Amino acid sequence: MVGSDPDKFKSLADQMKMPESCQLTCKRDFTKTQQGWEAVLKPWMREPGDAETRIDVVYGDGKGMYDGVANMFRSIRFLETVAANSAARYKWPHPFTLKMESCGHPGTDYEDEARVVTICYETPFDFAELYRAYVQPPPVARAAPIPKASAQKRKAK
Repeated sequence: MVGSDPDKFKSLADQMKMPESCQLTCKRDFTKTQQGWEAVLKPWMREPGDAETRIDVVYGDGKGMYDGVANMFRSIRFLETVAANSAARYKWPHPFTLKMESCGHPGTDYEDEARVVTICYETPFDFAELYRAYVQPPPVARAAPIPKASAQKRKAK
């Protein structure tokens, strides 16, 4: 993030205690990484006139615990957005399905024969929990109790 826009993300990098020396190399590191990804993805990028690949979307059950997460992704049409962006940008060799469902664990899966990419509802929930744990402010320090002898001396004064 810092490499993509050092000015915009400077305060975040400082807040996360990212060393200044690392912040200074982020722009170069980001550029090198971006160029690497562009080289790898170039053969798969759609060009004008290339047909879009059909990408179907399926929202599975949240199985109780993840019903709220499932409803949120349905309501914001998350898979539809990912499918439209992916179909518009990339040449896929075959139509496929993007699916979200509760899997019992965080992660993703690909069923080769059925051509189904499954994103487990546990995955975004797991990321949210990791984020919450990472950015949660430290507990406020409490003052140490006053020893009884010191408290009695104060009362006497």
